Amino acid sequence: MYKHESILTSTSDRNNGVSAADTNPTRNLQRLAAVVMVFAVIIAAPATAEADAKPKGTYSDFIRRVWAFESSIDPRQASFYVNNWNQPNLDPYPLVTNPGRVVRDRNGHPVMSGPLTGEEYFDVLGISHFFDRGRPLVAWEKIQANVVNYLGFVGFQFQESDLHDLDYYEYATATVGNKTYPSHYVDVPTFQWADGVTAFLDTDLNQVSEPTWVTDVIHWDSGRFTGKNGVGNYTDFTDPAKHMVIIKEHFDNKYHGIVSGLGARGRQLSDYLGTTVSWLGLSPSVSPPPGDRSDEVTITMSGLLAGAHLRGAQGVVALLVDHRNHSDESGTYILQYVQDYAGYETPYDTRIPPTGSKKGTSVGFGTSRVPCPMILNVAHFETSCSANPPHDHSGDNNRMIMRTMPTRRL
Repeated sequence: MYKHESILTSTSDRNNGVSAADTNPTRNLQRLAAVVMVFAVIIAAPATAEADAKPKGTYSDFIRRVWAFESSIDPRQASFYVNNWNQPNLDPYPLVTNPGRVVRDRNGHPVMSGPLTGEEYFDVLGISHFFDRGRPLVAWEKIQANVVNYLGFVGFQFQESDLHDLDYYEYATATVGNKTYPSHYVDVPTFQWADGVTAFLDTDLNQVSEPTWVTDVIHWDSGRFTGKNGVGNYTDFTDPAKHMVIIKEHFDNKYHGIVSGLGARGRQLSDYLGTTVSWLGLSPSVSPPPGDRSDEVTITMSGLLAGAHLRGAQGVVALLVDHRNHSDESGTYILQYVQDYAGYETPYDTRIPPTGSKKGTSVGFGTSRVPCPMILNVAHFETSCSANPPHDHSGDNNRMIMRTMPTRRL
């Protein structure tokens, strides 16, 4: 993605330089000074592509872009929402009995709706009451913070374990026999929810860090918020200002998780930042890359943070050290996030990685997000849903495509 430009000149260019016939001392001194300046620039130039690249934007820009994608609510789509409020131009979405409570078939798979109107889409996400088509200004961050996907993930697509790791939320418990277990949602194979099962005791330590009463959707309990940073209940959690505090702390947690995970493998971030990986060279090998992406991907701090949000800090460590390109249930590879969100400024760009890990640092698998809507064949619109491969809906200029499967984490 980021390539150094060659400073070599062609033979014809060099023939226009200093020749044996050119004996003007002043001109030769000028040329010598120019050569010295060029070499000084080369010597002083940063060694990595990441250092050479101009940032795409600030850390706030990075967060806003990821948040728009995760929540699937993008202020740049405002006119689309208004124009299609009563038109079924949004692709099918999993059926819900209420926001966060998916309807499953007998095999445990989500049951899909038909095409949705803008109003129906906002209804299934639980945000239609925040959106007034007649208002010129809309509190978009309020809407984004209150999005609830079909599994119960909220806002930035946080689940219980995200907030538990950061000491904002205490798990519910369930008693089975004479033992009490933590109870919360965990990404498990869909067949576990076949035949109407909505919870079970999971003792597979490849799926959970401890025996857990796993639920098929998230059940937020307003009384389990700890009060940290003024987040004492669900309403506080969905306040956009407080949500932003949690988002930043979430990324800090991911940063330290990456550092400690690499440290456990005898590596550090500086071994990788500015280097490149290729879709073809990872496992699984993917060719061509999804969505017409370039094969080469430059490793940047912002890309790694986004990748950790998708598949956890351990997913980033597996990518860097083991060359594993893990994907979620919908087929979104971690390298897609690393590539799509590369090159933004972060607070960690010049930080020396610590040797230890913060309390509660999570090294599990990613997060889950609302299926992401994408407008197709609209040349002037830069969609925030670039992680999705292109779809062929030739001539269907008013259609919006949504992601229909979540990204998961332990």
